Amino acid sequence: MAAALVVGIGIGANADAWRRALPSFGGELARRAPARLDTGESFARQSAIAHVIYAPEVRRPVEVGADREQELVKWVSNRLGADVRPPILTRTGFSLMGGRLLPSNHGPVAQFMYHDANGERITLCISHRDLAADVTAFRLYQDGSVNVFYWIDGKFGYAVSGGIDRQRLLELAHDVHAQVAAQ
Repeated sequence: MAAALVVGIGIGANADAWRRALPSFGGELARRAPARLDTGESFARQSAIAHVIYAPEVRRPVEVGADREQELVKWVSNRLGADVRPPILTRTGFSLMGGRLLPSNHGPVAQFMYHDANGERITLCISHRDLAADVTAFRLYQDGSVNVFYWIDGKFGYAVSGGIDRQRLLELAHDVHAQVAAQ
């Protein structure tokens, strides 16, 4: 019983630490009913939260680094059941750092992280969905300092997240869209 008590206290303290570490996500999102979040917005919200958690990391911002890009591509492609490759964003000033897999309600999500010369980080999440959508439309999701441009194209959902200027993030989203459309 003492061990269970210690574990329970640890879980409660850890949950409180997460709430303090993510204060901007307590406002707007706490007031929305989960049923009112559409599938795309829910994906954007999950992408924003993942960005807030992993982008500031110093020691391990990605699980598989860009130096092992082929391994990363094979891993995420196998898990998503589709050929998924990180777009090249050097034209817009960002280089691939690496990536990881994230859980979601629709299965695994690939998260690729990029950084620019100033150390600013953005993330791209790609989700392979069961149902295809016919409409591709960029939508903006924002909470606190994190902006997310997201869209669903066919059986894939995409979300580009960052704490950078909306116009620059939109330019990155257009660059990603052009590359994935060409694939």
